[in-house]
Amino acid sequence: MKPLHIVMENFGPFIKETIDFEQVETDQLFLISGKTGSGKTMIFDAIVYALYGMASTKTRKEGDLRSHFADGKSPMSVIYQFKVNNQTFKIHREAPFIKEGNITKTQAKLNIYELVDNQFELRESKVNQGNQFIVQLLGVNAEQFRQLFILPQGEFKKFLQSNSKDKQSILRTLFNSERFDEIRHLLVENVKQEKVQIENRYTQIENLWNDIDTFNNDELALYKELESSQTDKMIEKFPQFNDYGYKILKSFEDAKIKITKELDDLNHKYKVNVELSENTKKLKAETIKFDELKKEQNYIDKLNQELKMIQESKVLITYFTRLQSLKKDKDEL
Repeated sequence: MKPLHIVMENFGPFIKETIDFEQVETDQLFLISGKTGSGKTMIFDAIVYALYGMASTKTRKEGDLRSHFADGKSPMSVIYQFKVNNQTFKIHREAPFIKEGNITKTQAKLNIYELVDNQFELRESKVNQGNQFIVQLLGVNAEQFRQLFILPQGEFKKFLQSNSKDKQSILRTLFNSERFDEIRHLLVENVKQEKVQIENRYTQIENLWNDIDTFNNDELALYKELESSQTDKMIEKFPQFNDYGYKILKSFEDAKIKITKELDDLNHKYKVNVELSENTKKLKAETIKFDELKKEQNYIDKLNQELKMIQESKVLITYFTRLQSLKKDKDEL
């Protein structure tokens, strides 16, 4: 933010004072000097008041800024022009006060303008919204503005005369460095937590390392004597455990394949034996039936002979019947 122009009315020791900062050349330092009580600090109070409605220090309130020389009918006001981000703004702020002859305060006023095409256009005309507009425009609130841009005179004198410990305390107050202590405390706590987690990890690693199987291998058993803190050496030896374990696993898988094949062969042979046993039983039953039939062979042969004779008799009967028919026909003829 670059100040351009400020007008103070009934503000501090000033009834009406105008300061044109544009007369200061670019990138040049300038000094505001004067006797004590002449109003040097009031210039900074006016800037902070125009922006935030407060003085440049916490010890002075808004009512302390009104001039003792002001009449009872004129308000305290500040008109402040400044440039930020290549934009020019003008703020006109009036403080509430009790007019002579009245018992109630007048309302505070705040108007914020922006320079557009060489003309000031109104951006905000309400106090609360205007205060928020300024905070968003500058990116800092009143307390942050005081700490970053204003070093109060009393605090600086106190700082010069104090010892190192007190200076540290004053600097913390001026620059609100307590947040860095909070960050440091947070980092310390994080380090403690990380340390506890690391110790827990080492304990887990030690437990897992003790549980790892050596497969009855003397060389691997020797590696198990490593401490849990020797993680680099553990990582170096892990491939040997994996390789040896893989070899054992491969041998068991090959044995499993061989046993599975033998089991399949045995199952096939068992099924063949069961089928053979069933066929043997059936053959035995058929043999018994055959032997029983064989015992009746003579009777069957006799029956066959009789059947043959019956069949021959049928032929003879047919011939005889035909002969009788022919004889009858002959007799009739």
